[in-house]
Amino acid sequence: MGVKMDVCYVIENLVEILLPRFSDGANVLQLSLDVEARASDTDKKVRRYIHLLFHRPSNYTKVLWNVTDDPRVSYQNFKGWHVESDHDSGWRTDGLSSPMRNEYTNMIGELKTKLRPIDCEVSARFHMLSLPKIVKTKSYIYDRKNFKFAIVW
Repeated sequence: MGVKMDVCYVIENLVEILLPRFSDGANVLQLSLDVEARASDTDKKVRRYIHLLFHRPSNYTKVLWNVTDDPRVSYQNFKGWHVESDHDSGWRTDGLSSPMRNEYTNMIGELKTKLRPIDCEVSARFHMLSLPKIVKTKSYIYDRKNFKFAIVW
């Protein structure tokens, strides 16, 4: 039996609890999601692994993204991250819920189903090999102009 929850709401609360504003600048909250889309009129499934980092050394929250099809790729394999948001409150929508909705929409499009998107099922769970945790970086470079965040682990 499963319980349906809004994954973005759960993540927002994890960020607030585990990585308060003005946290150590070397710390990031890391979590990875195993996301699957499927439709009842086709046997096809689409699966993505969404890797997220949250950085909160000030009042602002950076939301960093990487997406892969390979379940064996760890967050540590990515040296460069796309900055979806760097904002004091807008990070919840600009950095999390809007990009998540875009990813879901793209996945449903790949199903090539005749069903309406709302009739397709998309499930997200924390990746079993990468539960949410605080990770310390050795160093990082934030390229504000290009929305890139490079990390040395």
